[in-house]
Amino acid sequence: RHLKGIIECPDEIYKNKDGKTGDICVTKTFSHGHYICILEKTTPGYEVVTFFRIDSKYTNGYELLWKRRTATPHRNG
Repeated sequence: RHLKGIIECPDEIYKNKDGKTGDICVTKTFSHGHYICILEKTTPGYEVVTFFRIDSKYTNGYELLWKRRTATPHRNG
């Protein structure tokens, strides 16, 4: 029920950790929880690997690529 909303209008986009299945992670917060969807690059687009509810600390250690609040690429340092 939330998968479409996460993919079409994510709050954050992260690079997935090396060695994990999937290339990027998209997250979104709804009134009842925070969710993540792992996507893998395919031809011609992306395929959903998995989707589940997470806590607010789950993405610690992931490289942030984009955040809706700023709507610009994330810059480290």
